[in-house]
Formats: sequence, structure tokens, C-alpha cells
Amino acid sequence: MTNNSSNITENIRKRRKELGFTQKDLAEKMGFDNHQTVSDIERGKRDLKASELAAIANILRTSTNKLLKGVETFHGSPVLWRKEPKDKKEKEAIFREKCEQYHFLERVLGKKQETKLSSPVENPLKNPKNLARKMGSVVGEKIAEKERKRLGLNGTPIKDIFDLIENENIKV
Repeated sequence: MTNNSSNITENIRKRRKELGFTQKDLAEKMGFDNHQTVSDIERGKRDLKASELAAIANILRTSTNKLLKGVETFHGSPVLWRKEPKDKKEKEAIFREKCEQYHFLERVLGKKQETKLSSPVENPLKNPKNLARKMGSVVGEKIAEKERKRLGLNGTPIKDIFDLIENENIKV
């Protein structure tokens, strides 16, 4: 086994485990008859076709380039959830993949924009000694009122908060 193939097989194994897939899970998604095929691939006992590498990369929500690179960890920024979904790791991988694609497009198109939220009446963090006093409910209500007006909410419930935030050029 060459160093490159050991990198590929190690990357496949690490990525599969990070997503919480068993060898059996990956074998089923690949259409293999049994998990032994995946085991053989991960141990370098079986040659991997380019089409199989592409299919594995797709299933593992990564690029073939990442599988071909030297052994890496695939950790990015953590994705925070309100409630842990059952397939959390796979959803995080999909989310990261989409973020990477979005970032790539922004970089290629030169469309990166900065969004500035309206400033509060007074920044209470400038003087930490008076933070508790300055962050009273009155100041909070004034800031919220100002933002509602700026966003054109007029006291009606928000139907799609993500759309509202995206329209402010804030990535969600």
C-alpha cells in the first residue's frame, strides 16, 4: 500500500466515524453486498475505483480532494443546535459543505459584504461599572423598537426570520 492510498483510506475511515456511520451503513449506501468491502477499502486491501471514491465522498459529505489530501481532521467551527437531532453529525456535515460552497462562491465572485446593525442608543460596554444600570429594560426596549422600525416589522409576527436575516446580508 502506498502512502497516498493509506492517506485516502485513513481519511475515509476518519470521516465515516465522524459522521457516526458504521462500515455497514457506508456499505449499504454504496450498494455493496456486505460491510467487508468497506473494511477492505479502509485497510488498503482493496483498490478503490475513481467512481467509488467520488461516491464515497458524496455519501460522506466531503470532496474527493479532502479524501485525497494527507490525513486531516475534518473539524470546523461547531454547529450549535437547540435540540440534538438524531442524525446531527450528518446534518452538520451537510451544513459545513454548503457553507464552504457559499464561501467559495463569495470569494470567486468578490461579493463579500459587511452588514452593520444599527447602533444602540449608547454602548453599555464602554463603561462596565455601569453595565447593570444601563442595560435596564428601558434601554433594551428602545433598542428593540428601533430595530423593529428599521426592519419594517410594525408589530406583526415574523413569518420567516431566516429570510429577514438573509435580507440584511447576515449568513445564517
